[in-house]
Formats: sequence, C-alpha cells, structure tokens
Amino acid sequence: MLNNRFLWIIVATLMSIFATWVLSDGSIIRWINALFMTGLISLVIAAAYFVINGGFFNNFAKGFSKIFTLMSNNALRSIVKDHEFDDSPDGEDSKVERKAWATQLIISLTFILGLVDIALSFLLLYFI
Repeated sequence: MLNNRFLWIIVATLMSIFATWVLSDGSIIRWINALFMTGLISLVIAAAYFVINGGFFNNFAKGFSKIFTLMSNNALRSIVKDHEFDDSPDGEDSKVERKAWATQLIISLTFILGLVDIALSFLLLYFI
C-alpha cells in the first residue's frame, strides 16, 4: 500500500511540474511563479485539512452545543448533542477504512506536491 501511495505522489508531482511548464508558454519566470502558486495552494489545502481533522474546531462545536442546550427547550435538546459515532453494526468498516485511506492519500499527495513545487521554484529562482 505504501508503494502505491508513493507511486501516486510521484505521478502527481511530475504531472504538476509538466502542466505548469506547458501553461507557462516556455517562460522560466512564469514557470517559477506557477510552480510557487500551485505549491502554495496545495500546502494551504493540506494545512486546512490537518487543522480541521485534528479536532481544532471540536471545542467550539461543543461550546455552541452546550449554549444551545441551556437556552432551548426539550425538543432542541434532543437534537443538539455531542456527536460520538459508534462502530458500524452493518459491517461497513471496510468502507470507512477505504475512505480513511483515500483521504490520507489525498492529504499526503497535496502536502508533498506543495513542498516539491515550492522547493523547485526556489531552486529555479536561485539558478536564474
């Protein structure tokens, strides 16, 4: 599975480098700018996922849940709860594992793609 992820990362990185070269019309400065921007966008996507998945906003959600519980009637109390998920009794754990693997692949791909693009843009800028 690790080799498959590594292969996807290499293919996506090479495609990104080639696509930015084609879109830059052969100009080295445009290529450096395109590499830097695609790298920056990829790093922002990976960082946003890391912050959200890391549970940074869970405390805010629990705080608002408690506020709504205190200020509302019983009907709203039954709707607003702490959201804790149990294991799936349907045997859908394989779907969850596949989804987790896919998100892990996408995040590692965007992070490494961003790092490679930005590093290559700095390297090319140094040699100009």
